[in-house]
Formats: sequence, C-alpha cells, structure tokens
Amino acid sequence: MNSEQNPAEFIVVGSGLTGAMAAQTLVEGGAQVLMLDVAYKNETGNKFPSDNFLAIRQNNPNQRDLLLGKDYEGIPWGAIKTGAQLTPGRKYMAKGIEHWLPIISKTFFPIESLALGGLGGGWGAGCYVFSGAEFEKAGISKSLFNQSYQTVADRIGISGGQDDIERFTTEGLQGIQPGIQVEESMQRILKKYNAKKAS
Repeated sequence: MNSEQNPAEFIVVGSGLTGAMAAQTLVEGGAQVLMLDVAYKNETGNKFPSDNFLAIRQNNPNQRDLLLGKDYEGIPWGAIKTGAQLTPGRKYMAKGIEHWLPIISKTFFPIESLALGGLGGGWGAGCYVFSGAEFEKAGISKSLFNQSYQTVADRIGISGGQDDIERFTTEGLQGIQPGIQVEESMQRILKKYNAKKAS
C-alpha cells in the first residue's frame, strides 16, 4: 500500500539468501517488510562440531551418531532424494519438502529447503555472477547489475581467489576476502588439475 503518510509495504516469502537480501534492501530503502517463512529449526540438539572432517574421523568418539545417526537415519534407503547428503543433525533442512513443495520431473531436480535461513543457513552457499556475454544476450545492463552484486558482497563478505573461474564468481567485485584454505585431499586434486589445465 502506497501513500504519502505511510512507507511502501512488502511481503517477502522465505528467509533464505535471496529473501534476506531482498528484505534488507527494502528496509534500507525505507519500506516496511513482513517476512513469511516455514522456518524449520534443528530441534534434535545434534549440533555438528566446528572441527574439520579429518579431525572428527580421527578423534571424535561420537562420530557415528554425527555422520550416520543414532538409528542410522542418516543413511538414505531407497531412492535418493533432496537431503540425502545431509548429516542427521541437518536433516531438518529437508523437512516437509515432499509435502509442501512437491516437484515431479524427469529432468529437473531442485534442491529446496523450508528451514530457517534456507539452505545457506546450514549448508553454506556458492557465489556466481552472470558473465558479460550472458548479460549482453539477455539485454541487461551489466554495470547496473554489478552494483547489486557489490552490495551483496559488502553485506556478507565473499571469499575467493584469482583463478580461472573468477569471471563466473567474483569478477568486477571489490573487497573480496582471501580464499579459504583448501583441504588436503582437495589440494591433491587441484594440483593435478593445474598440471593438466592447459590441455
């Protein structure tokens, strides 16, 4: 509702990454925002430790419950569906999907969540930008879009490096934080990739 006395009012559906950014942008613009979300939370008390995977496997006496579940509920039986790769303590992220967000397709397999904060709240997120060629093909101003990309980067902090996928992830953005340390097994894969990258 717009009037001279009252600011614009908006309803944002979903508290995931996109919803949070949309809501913050509207609030900063002076709008009143109502956010609606199912917002399932982790109520099992099964919190995943901050140790890396190798440390958990070597030192954590509770690793079976963490990775497989007390009743092996972390093992997918039957058809693999959304959430099969989630540890038991994060299964809430896929709760209710089949009932509230049913999608039947042979070619499209979305990853959805009704959890508080969406997938980013418990899984993390990648950052990808449209390339110049994609903007040109779509007829959209790249410079205008880059302002939005920069706003998101300034708000949440994005890490990255100068590498051959930079043009698809952080190209043109300022203030990028250093890339995270690559885990040991991934370092070996990266070394092999770099050795054969030219071919």
